[in-house]
Amino acid sequence: GWTLTNTCTSTVVANAPAGTYKTGNTEYSDEVCVPTGGAYSFLITDSFGDGICCSYGTGFYNVFKNDVSEIDGGEFGQEETKTFGQCTETPAPQAPPTPAPQTPPTPAPQ
Repeated sequence: GWTLTNTCTSTVVANAPAGTYKTGNTEYSDEVCVPTGGAYSFLITDSFGDGICCSYGTGFYNVFKNDVSEIDGGEFGQEETKTFGQCTETPAPQAPPTPAPQTPPTPAPQ
């Protein structure tokens, strides 16, 4: 299984529990929408403890964000965690400056 966590907010964004992908020699694909910006932690687990590559096949994973590969792998033991992105604070909206009040000239007494 796998878990994608927003590390800026410590919120689990999406996950697939262990046992979700059971059929060998099959390519699986999941799509998850995440907020722009942010840092993410991707944890992948293998119940047999031999990863998804190399001992029994040539499995791999690849995590994309906006069609750009952020992390990939496959050769690990029981689990692997990789991170990508960075926490960015959204600046508070700035109101445009208010022009100084203008008072019309006072006519001179006659």
